[in-house]
Amino acid sequence: MKDPIVLGSVAGSIGGAIGLIFSHSLFLLGIPPISSVHLAATMVVMDITNLTTGGVIWSLVTHFVVASTYGVLITYFLLKTGKDYWLLKGMLTGAFFCLIAHSYLIPLMRTEPQVHSLIFNAPSFGTMITAHSIIGVVAVFIVVRYS
Repeated sequence: MKDPIVLGSVAGSIGGAIGLIFSHSLFLLGIPPISSVHLAATMVVMDITNLTTGGVIWSLVTHFVVASTYGVLITYFLLKTGKDYWLLKGMLTGAFFCLIAHSYLIPLMRTEPQVHSLIFNAPSFGTMITAHSIIGVVAVFIVVRYS
């Protein structure tokens, strides 16, 4: 694919799907109290613990819009810095995006103690930073492979 926006969007969406499967699998095993669906829900839904069907749909749309945006940013990052060390670049950009979202954006949007107790704990943060790193690695791999 020649268009970096389309390539990045597709790469980010595929990475987002794989990161979502990872995150939700750990959630179903009971390791973190939230998954990527719940994290995305913090942006669009008031009650993230009891998601309705509509809330899940909005959360998934939000998750994939954010993942597509990550993919586009990663594509332009690779165009500027080159394809060397793509695996490391994917892990680090994914982790960086997680830190920005987890540490700055969500706390600015949601100040409720219930939301903070679900998001700011070790299992949740560990799962989210790993899921975001997976998104970054998959997106970078696709961009390197198809650009």
